[in-house]
Amino acid sequence: MLSLFLRLAMLGGGVLVMWNVFATFARALRAPKKVLIAAPEDRASAAARDLCSSAARRVTNIEMAMAGLGDAELWSATEAFAKAVGQLIAAVQADPVRYRRARRHLGQILFGTEQATKRFAKLNSVVVNDASKAGFLTLLQDLSDAFERAASEYSKAGLTDLEIESQVLRDLIDRAKR
Repeated sequence: MLSLFLRLAMLGGGVLVMWNVFATFARALRAPKKVLIAAPEDRASAAARDLCSSAARRVTNIEMAMAGLGDAELWSATEAFAKAVGQLIAAVQADPVRYRRARRHLGQILFGTEQATKRFAKLNSVVVNDASKAGFLTLLQDLSDAFERAASEYSKAGLTDLEIESQVLRDLIDRAKR
């Protein structure tokens, strides 16, 4: 009886070993699972979208700080600045792959502008100082000009890249004709 039990156990063990070997080979013959990796354009688009939404929030914070002062001259300068930033945001949204070119303006410079505006609004709400107001108006004008230039350069850089790609393709077509 013991020998029959041992024989059945060995037979069962052999069947299990054979089943595992067969299953291993069957798994090896199947097509490997593909790992989904986001395309670089998708990552760039997501990063550009985050950068633009963060910039829009900062501009809103700047506008809110200036709206509390009730000064028409400061408000018009703030609107001009917001329009310039909006141009750069629109350019980045139109061509998100190259968003890194606008990171300094929409990130660092806009953050500094937000902090300076909040500080100015806080001080100006307590004590109105014409010299600090004039200095801040000059700063907003300089920043507006810088953001307009950045938006223009961002758009021009995209056109330059397109022109280069077009020329390379023309050269390839000319070589293929020969």
